[in-house]
Amino acid sequence: SQWRKYLEALNEKGFNEVPESYTSDFTVSVVNIEENSIAAEGKVPYVVPPGINRDFDNTTVIQRRTNEQSLQICVEDLEDRDARAVYKNVGLDLINYGQIKMFFHAESHAGDRVEDDETTAFIRFGTDFTENYYEVEVPLKITPDNISGGSDDIARQVWPLENEIDLNINELYALKSRRNREDFSVELPFTATSENGQYNLSIVGRPDMTTVLTMMIGVRNPASDDREPKSICLWANELRVTDFNREKGWAANARLSAKLADLGTISASTRYTSFGFGTIQQRIAERTREETIQYDISANMQLDKFLPGNHGIKIPMFVSLEKQRVTPRFDPLDPDIPLEASLLAFDTEEESADYRSLVEDRSERRALNFTNVRKERTNPESRKDFWDVENLALSYSYSDLRSSSVNTQSYVLKQYRGGAAYNFSPEEKSIEPFKEVGALDGKYLQLIKDFNINPMPSNFSVRGDLDRRFIKTQLRNADLTIDGIDPFYEKYFTFNRNYNLRWNLFKSLSLDYSARAIAIIDEPEGDIDSQGKRDSIWNNVKRFGRMKNYNQTISANYRLPLDKIPITDWVNADFRYAAGYNWLAGSVNQADTLGNIASNSRTRDINGKFDLVKLYNKIPILKEINTPSRRKSTRGAGPQQKADTLELKKSQGKAGKGLLRLLMSVRSVNFTYSIRETTVLPGFLPSPFLFGQDQDFQAPGWDFISGSQDPNIRFKAAEEGWIAKSSFLTIPFSQTRVEDLNLRGTIEPLKDLKIQLDARKTSSGNYQEIFRFDSDSINDFVSLTPSRMGSYTISFLALKTTFINDLDQEEYINPTFNDFIANREIIRRRLNNLNGNGEY
Repeated sequence: SQWRKYLEALNEKGFNEVPESYTSDFTVSVVNIEENSIAAEGKVPYVVPPGINRDFDNTTVIQRRTNEQSLQICVEDLEDRDARAVYKNVGLDLINYGQIKMFFHAESHAGDRVEDDETTAFIRFGTDFTENYYEVEVPLKITPDNISGGSDDIARQVWPLENEIDLNINELYALKSRRNREDFSVELPFTATSENGQYNLSIVGRPDMTTVLTMMIGVRNPASDDREPKSICLWANELRVTDFNREKGWAANARLSAKLADLGTISASTRYTSFGFGTIQQRIAERTREETIQYDISANMQLDKFLPGNHGIKIPMFVSLEKQRVTPRFDPLDPDIPLEASLLAFDTEEESADYRSLVEDRSERRALNFTNVRKERTNPESRKDFWDVENLALSYSYSDLRSSSVNTQSYVLKQYRGGAAYNFSPEEKSIEPFKEVGALDGKYLQLIKDFNINPMPSNFSVRGDLDRRFIKTQLRNADLTIDGIDPFYEKYFTFNRNYNLRWNLFKSLSLDYSARAIAIIDEPEGDIDSQGKRDSIWNNVKRFGRMKNYNQTISANYRLPLDKIPITDWVNADFRYAAGYNWLAGSVNQADTLGNIASNSRTRDINGKFDLVKLYNKIPILKEINTPSRRKSTRGAGPQQKADTLELKKSQGKAGKGLLRLLMSVRSVNFTYSIRETTVLPGFLPSPFLFGQDQDFQAPGWDFISGSQDPNIRFKAAEEGWIAKSSFLTIPFSQTRVEDLNLRGTIEPLKDLKIQLDARKTSSGNYQEIFRFDSDSINDFVSLTPSRMGSYTISFLALKTTFINDLDQEEYINPTFNDFIANREIIRRRLNNLNGNGEY
């Protein structure tokens, strides 16, 4: 059932008449031992081929043998020089097998009288049916109808030895090599006789035994003098390959590591794998088909150890070298031909050596790194100044990869990385002018007494990194040269800078500034093979490259001094203000017409805690309830003292304490309130220079840099000429605002019962419009398709409706929802975030 009729033409190639439409009777079926073993009138009985044993069916209780059957192809009136065949698609790798075998039986059909050797059977396998295949053809001996004798004699008469295919696959490889040496056209069949003279072997195109995708079995009426059509039935059975390659492979690894005192370490390793190596679990087709030799050596060294004295200089260095060579066992251009056989086709040893190096995979890697080269302080007590060389660290690395293969003449990858980092953290010098003033010792003057200021930043750091990647790929053409094929280049060169500043201006106020700039260093096209191209690159480096992305964040964190005031020391609160600015470059070919994208953000957060226990404890009797003292023993006390103690206990009844403790059930309340706002301004033309501003420190303005959400920024930018005058700008101008309120209260009505209540409220709004140039408009810039949307979310307590049976009745609708319906117009205006002036 896996075999299908092949209905295309299979005529012998040459000067033939135009083939007529398919007319002969061509049937495909099976014959088997259970249905066809008894000879019928005019039929040959079916027998098992010699040497083949039927398997036992182990799936049944009764011991029986499985049915053995063969494929039957019957063709009626097969024209001279024509053939019929069946095929199936497969996916096989036969490179590791030595013999191909098959049984054929032939008999006359439809009353026709066919003589021996007048017809042939063939098997064809390759990557397709007509353009790339091997073919083995055998003349057929016809089995007569009236056969007799013992079982062995009958088996051999049905399956004649002359019809059996038993071919060494190396003969097909030899045929292919011979055709290649003789420079015969691959488009025409190249035919020869097998060594035993029994088979006709043919090859067309470039078939590959490692990738057999199609198989075909057929019968042919070869050219003859009588040119009469033939009718024949063909049985085909037991197509198989045997004698798999048993060549043993081996592999070995070796490693060496040596430590050179405190100077560093050296490591080396080598690896070898031969053809045929594999694990026990791997199949034959999964074992290695090449010879691989690889070695590498690397060293981690501390070069500063060569310098005398206590200098504090650190020079860590890493260097490595790795080489690998992979020699295939089979020719990559003819994957089923051994490489050694292909090398024999060359006339000189020099040509043979050149071809060997061409088909080998060779690669070489090299690396040299200097990471974090610096000078450490030799005297920890010395003064820290911003000009100290200890604040500076340098890094440099270089690595390359060079490889070649049969398809690639050369592949070159070079990576350069260099960086310089400056980090200065001065000693904090907090100035507290009122710390020693005794007149300010009062608890209500603590806020003034603790006043402090730090005139120096806490940390300042700058880092610059150059990262260049250069790839050149040179492919080969079909003639294994580079004629007509230009090399392909991939280039990536960036200059990234990072700036960070942290300043604890007061103990309760800290300022943070961070910025990251990503710039592209543009390179000339092609290889960098001239001084002019090198100068162009260095000029771009000196200009700090072409800005691609700029990110900046300014934030302030302030702890409100509520704990310095006795009345409010039970409240803690922190306020944070953060302003972000982002500049994203547009397409390199459209930045002048469509501009870039500038955006900012502003975040205001306040979070705190009401510690109500601390508030309760300001009243002595409540403090005593919250922090009960340990029971004191009255042992050894006098009669009067015991009486007083007993009277005190009676006066402090348990009921009174329990009531006061219940009134103090609310123990703490945490809150967080935040407002987050963003503005996106597309089509922005100026590029950032310092602190996000352009070189004139005008665009986009300090207010936009510091987080201003003024919607009129788009009109100002249009007036100043900061927005590209393009009618194709489709990125919308947009503003968003998100307001969050979170409350969390802890209630403890009983000592062993704690209740936590959470309340949340979130409202968000978004406005966007297309703001772009319009040459037909009087105002030049117009606003198109404005839209506003928002969302509102609030938590509510559903405890009131928990035990209501009928929720469909109107009087049971949540009052909060009723308020929402009644005040929907007010809520809608709030969602739109509009005030009296119409500002966002």
